Amino acid sequence: MIYHVELQVYVNQYGDLCEKDSFYSNVHSSYKTAHQRGLQELNRRINKLKAADPDYRDKTIDLFVKERLCYNFSMHELIILDEEEEDTAKIVHYFDNNVQISDDTDLYELCRNQSNRIDYEFDYWGNIIYRVEIRGMGYLRMPSDYEENAGVRFSVGDVVSVKNNPYGEKYCIVTHIPGRLRNAKNIFTWENVYELEFAFIEEGKILKIAETFFEKDIEKVEDKTISQQVKKLISAAAYKIFES
Repeated sequence: MIYHVELQVYVNQYGDLCEKDSFYSNVHSSYKTAHQRGLQELNRRINKLKAADPDYRDKTIDLFVKERLCYNFSMHELIILDEEEEDTAKIVHYFDNNVQISDDTDLYELCRNQSNRIDYEFDYWGNIIYRVEIRGMGYLRMPSDYEENAGVRFSVGDVVSVKNNPYGEKYCIVTHIPGRLRNAKNIFTWENVYELEFAFIEEGKILKIAETFFEKDIEKVEDKTISQQVKKLISAAAYKIFES
């Protein structure tokens, strides 16, 4: 395998670059080495910028990154198969709906061998923000999506909170679950996405819409009072009709 790491860091207020050329790129033969070297280089650049900014020398890295920096830290895992593996991959690709999945099948390796590459995006602590398996199209998969309870961690009717809802509403109700990867009709296109419904007030009316969110972005609400209120509000709402 080949692991290509890329990163860039610059101050967002003036566009000042950490280096004359702020872009960094390197290639490594292992995930661990690529991740470690990329993280070291990213932190070196962040600390250099922080030390040069008198207003933030005594502040935390978290605050400095939040208020002053723009950055990206990504890695591309390039999948290199031998001739026999490539032939097998082509066969599986054409008949992907009929792949036999046993309890012993390593789903990650099966999906990985169907990918041209896997793209990773990390935060400045080195944690995975997201990863995308490229198989003609890109499919977002997190490491946790290969766990046996992925896709069924929540049930229809559960009230959940959404970490980053672009509509601003925090509480939603689950209306559809993706189901387990192992039982998916086509495991190569499966994504761990839940359909959620939420209500809001617009022009004095209680309206609701349905939207999809990844499992990693939702958490179950354990407070019974909040759950009851959310369910009552959503049940009383009418679907918002979007004008074409």
